[in-house]
Amino acid sequence: VSFVGAVGIAVHVVYGEAGLWCYAAFLAIAGGFIYHAVRSLEAVEVFKEKYEAAYMECTKGIEPGSDQLGPKPLSSPGLVQDGDRDVDYYIEEATRLFKP
Repeated sequence: VSFVGAVGIAVHVVYGEAGLWCYAAFLAIAGGFIYHAVRSLEAVEVFKEKYEAAYMECTKGIEPGSDQLGPKPLSSPGLVQDGDRDVDYYIEEATRLFKP
């Protein structure tokens, strides 16, 4: 006899037919909770597989641990002002002139 059956017999002996009905209702509710939990975990696994596939597609060609993610730098290395000096020169000059 299984554990659930042994408990059912003990409940029936101690509490009578009403106890047995309450125990059966408890088992049905507990079974519903377990079923819902298993279905939820299965749904999470399906979503996880879809997420992993999308992630692998988006990161194709990027080496793990590299700094290839994120936006491109805002500086434009080919941008030149009058006098053939780039933007970095003017930023450094402004920092030098206006530094307290």
